[in-house]
Amino acid sequence: MHLVRLGYVEATRGKGGGIRLSKSAEEIALVDVVKHFETTLTPINCNEQPCRIISSCKLKGLLDNALEAFLSALAAYTLADLLDSETQAILFLEE
Repeated sequence: MHLVRLGYVEATRGKGGGIRLSKSAEEIALVDVVKHFETTLTPINCNEQPCRIISSCKLKGLLDNALEAFLSALAAYTLADLLDSETQAILFLEE
């Protein structure tokens, strides 16, 4: 299980088993989750079907800047920021 290998969850087999977060929601950065699970963060691949205007294109630089801004914005948030207060209380009680 990919989530276990990455350290996001712990899995217990058998009766009464299941999965749970291996660390608090506040310790799980959204930027890390996105980087682990997105197959590519590159908005465009100029080498795939080689681009005919690559030498004069300004779009790649703009999209690279947008990706950097996206990841920078995500870095400010954790899993806890996505949870409502009721869900956070349940997770707190389970720790």
